[in-house]
Amino acid sequence: MDIDDIEKEYEKWFFFLAKGFNVLVQGSGSKRSLIENFRTKHLIDYDTLVINGFFPSLSIKQILRDICKELLDIDVPTGKPENICDEIVSTLKTAERDIILIIHNIDGPNLRNFKIQNIFSQLSRSNRVKIVCSIDHPNAHLLWDNVRMTNLKFATFKVDTNEDYSVEQSYEKSTAKRNAQLSVSAANHVLSSLTPNAIKIFFLLAEHQLEHGNEEDYNGLSFTDLYSQCRREFLVNSDLTLRTQLIEFKDHKLIKLKKGVDGAEMLTISLDDESLKEVMENNH
Repeated sequence: MDIDDIEKEYEKWFFFLAKGFNVLVQGSGSKRSLIENFRTKHLIDYDTLVINGFFPSLSIKQILRDICKELLDIDVPTGKPENICDEIVSTLKTAERDIILIIHNIDGPNLRNFKIQNIFSQLSRSNRVKIVCSIDHPNAHLLWDNVRMTNLKFATFKVDTNEDYSVEQSYEKSTAKRNAQLSVSAANHVLSSLTPNAIKIFFLLAEHQLEHGNEEDYNGLSFTDLYSQCRREFLVNSDLTLRTQLIEFKDHKLIKLKKGVDGAEMLTISLDDESLKEVMENNH
């Protein structure tokens, strides 16, 4: 597909999302880059959560916890996944914004069971939940009976990207735990695929963390300060460009983003000092 064809495809996806449908993408080749580009181009103003269904240790409880903490900013309810899901749906009744779940491989190894698909189906009953997802398994449609299909409201699109699955395969041994310590090898792998400017942005954040990270009240580098540094060094031309790059860092678990006491967005790298120094030496 050329750029014009891809953009037309994106316009159709966005149209169906706006009409209350969810988007299901199938076809030969990895759909990850295709969907990620859609997210960064068309969903930048929405609250999105990226779920990598190809992670072998991914759990539905982790997904639900991330929805609570990262999208809804509520305490994670106790109990079974079904109870947590009910609480999420209840909270969304008074929400003012939609949330969008980006699920790469909704038919992934640990998502390929009826109980988990029932959770996605239950979430989709809320008109505040939108899903953009992909499938690769030839029998993936068997996961959804008539009730699930009715709730999930899929608009299905066939796109043959013919791209390899190198990213998915590289994470086969990864976990989906957001609080897991990032390994040096994983960080090196991610940085090796980034542009020179993206690596420089990462280094600015790394240098600040190495200099100030041991301070008692250190909460990270603020987005505003990082943006100012990036502008001075001509690494970005807008805050949107920087946000797009930070989203990629965050999706790869390179950084964590949280709100400071004054509401400012604070950024930290998920590595200890020694590991961070090693990563910087390997990528200079």
